[in-house]
Amino acid sequence: MYNQVLKQLQSKYDITSTGKEDDLIVWNGLEIQRLSDGRIKVTQVAKIREMAREYARQLAQIKGKAITPEFSEGDLFDPRQVIDLKTADKRQLDTLHMYQRMVGSAMYVMCTTRFDIAYAMSKASKVMHAASETHLRGIARVIKYLIQNEAVGIVFDGKQCTAGNVPHVSLFVDANYAAEPLHPHNESDLGRRSTSAAVFMACGAPIFWKSKIQKEVALNTGEAEFRSMANALKEGYFVRSFLQELGYPTRPMPLFCDAAVTIAQAKRDGVSWREGTRQYEVTLSAVYRACRDGIIVPIKIPSEDNFSDLLTKSLNQDVSKRHRERITGDAGPYQEWLLEKLNAFQGTELPLDGFLSKAEMIVSSGIVL
Repeated sequence: MYNQVLKQLQSKYDITSTGKEDDLIVWNGLEIQRLSDGRIKVTQVAKIREMAREYARQLAQIKGKAITPEFSEGDLFDPRQVIDLKTADKRQLDTLHMYQRMVGSAMYVMCTTRFDIAYAMSKASKVMHAASETHLRGIARVIKYLIQNEAVGIVFDGKQCTAGNVPHVSLFVDANYAAEPLHPHNESDLGRRSTSAAVFMACGAPIFWKSKIQKEVALNTGEAEFRSMANALKEGYFVRSFLQELGYPTRPMPLFCDAAVTIAQAKRDGVSWREGTRQYEVTLSAVYRACRDGIIVPIKIPSEDNFSDLLTKSLNQDVSKRHRERITGDAGPYQEWLLEKLNAFQGTELPLDGFLSKAEMIVSSGIVL
């Protein structure tokens, strides 16, 4: 049966295998390795080395090491530095086309294994239409960071949060308030929108991540964080439906957030349930219903433990490395770390169907004690 399925997939995808069951080597550019302890590691080293060869001339302009994807001494993806396409010369247009090629290459790696460049790519995509030489240096730095950290991958562990062989999903969300620069001379968009991020974890590794500028301009930090939670909920519905189609039972997803006011709004907790525009009220209502129905369980987590922070802002080397290792599993068993966070859980404080005790939340998270 395995070989029959593999043969059908190989007719449509670029797949390399030894022919032995459970011994896939390469699938559509993803390098799959089974570690000695049974875990599975997915990397894209070959693709990253291919980019190193293809863009060697552009990478040579980046001096020193790229310790983090973003340049700490300035914004190399500043949308205010785009070129004017109406007056652009051949050199500027060639730069733009090269930038678009490099972003496309890096974007493929980001979407499949390298969550750690998601924030940088979110910024890079905003200037795809009119990138300048400054922006070209920015994407070259991102690719150089990938090259210097090519071995980073995703490690799946079937023993982490998989009670009864059922994968249990946990979700982390964050927002960076008003991270977009102000565009004082842009009549259609003055900027100052916030950045949303979400990371879905299953089997000790990320199965989905996203970093994106919010469509609306949030008026305060709480609103930015809440919109990030609402955006993540949309993806949560997809993950939940996908697991159902695979035949797995659904469980409440613990949703970790470092903003207490956001959790209070989600649960309609006292005065934090505030009125606003109709659009914001719709969002509030949708998230509250998801809490009441037991689809998500908002849980407060300290900011230093919220690794989705990696997808919303530029971080220093130590913090970035710590978050990256936690997501990949290199920082230790994810299940033990998650249990520590859930032990601080006091219940959703929601009536009727939405209420879960701490013990129920631990069971729902698939933690095997």
